[in-house]
Amino acid sequence: MAVCATAHAASAQVTWTYSSWLPAGHRLNDDGVFAWASDVERVTEGRVKIVTAPKTVGTAPAQFDVVRDGLAEVALVVPGYTPGRFDLVTIGEGPFITDRSDVGAQAFSRLYSKWLAPLNMFEGVHVAAAFVTSPGQVFTKRPITTIEDFKGLKLRSPLVGTLATIEALGAVPVQKSVSESYELLAAGTLDGSLAGIEQAKSFHLADVTSNLTIIPGALYNSSLVLAINKSAWEGISQKDRDAIDSISGEYFAKNLGKSLLVSEKEGLDEMAAKGNAISHASPELTAAIKAALASTKQAAIEKYKKLGLANAEEVVADYEKIVADIEADRAAGK
Repeated sequence: MAVCATAHAASAQVTWTYSSWLPAGHRLNDDGVFAWASDVERVTEGRVKIVTAPKTVGTAPAQFDVVRDGLAEVALVVPGYTPGRFDLVTIGEGPFITDRSDVGAQAFSRLYSKWLAPLNMFEGVHVAAAFVTSPGQVFTKRPITTIEDFKGLKLRSPLVGTLATIEALGAVPVQKSVSESYELLAAGTLDGSLAGIEQAKSFHLADVTSNLTIIPGALYNSSLVLAINKSAWEGISQKDRDAIDSISGEYFAKNLGKSLLVSEKEGLDEMAAKGNAISHASPELTAAIKAALASTKQAAIEKYKKLGLANAEEVVADYEKIVADIEADRAAGK
C-alpha cells in the first residue's frame, strides 16, 4: 500500500511496493523494473520510491488484480495468462512478426499507444509501459526437423494467442505460466515449450529440454504491461507523473529490448554449455510452418473485430509497418 509522508500530493514522499514473480537475476527485473524504479526515484527527486515485496503478492496470472485492488502498487502483468480478459493484445503477439527483441519491444509500445491504449482495456490501473519480451522459439526433448515432428507433442502454450499456433502445428497446447514450465517439463507432463531463448537460463529450460529450434521471424511475441495502481498514480503530483512518464512508455521498451538481446545470448550459451542441440529451422520447415499457420492470421483478425476492433486489418497492417520502420532504424544504427 502507498505510504504518504505528508498530506499534500505535491510534496509527498511516497513508497510503492513492486510485486515480482520473476526469478532473481532476471533481466526483466534487473534491467527493466529495477532500473526503472531507480529512474523514478531520480526524476521525482526522491518523492516516489519503489521497493520490492519480499515475495510475490498473489500468483503470476493474478498480477493485474493485485495492482488494481491495491495489494501492491506496481507489477508486471502478462495479459496472455488470463484468457478472455485482455485478448486484444494478441494482435501484437502473432507468429512471424519479428525475431528481434530490440525491434519487438519498441514496436509493441508504439502499437499499444496508438491503437490499444484508447480502448482502456486495463481499466483500474495506469499502464506505465507496454512491450513484448524475447521472441518465442521452440524448446523440446526431441529434435524438430520436419513439421510432422510436432504431431502429438504436449507443448506449453505461454499465451492465449499461441493456443491456435500449437494446434495448427498438430501439437497439443497446455497453457501454463512460465514459472510452472520447469516442473512440468522435469516431470514429463510436457514434451516441450514455446518460450523466449533467454528462458534457457532464466527459467532453467536448458536443464529439462535438449533441443532448441529457432524459427526465422519467431512463433510469437509475449506482451507485458508495467502497471501502476490507479489511486497510487493519481495520488502523486502532476509534475511527478510527467517525470515518470518521461522514463516510461517507449523509452522504457526500447532500452529493455536492447537488454533482452544480451539475455538471449546468455540463453544460447546456456544451451550450448549443457550440451543441448541448437538448430535453425530449414527453409522447408519454415515454409511448412507458415503454410500450417496461414489460416490463423485471418481467424485472428475476425476475432479482433468481434472484440470491438472494427478496423483490425488497418491495425495489423500498421503494426507491420511499425516493425519494418524500426527494423530499418536498427539497420541504420539508430
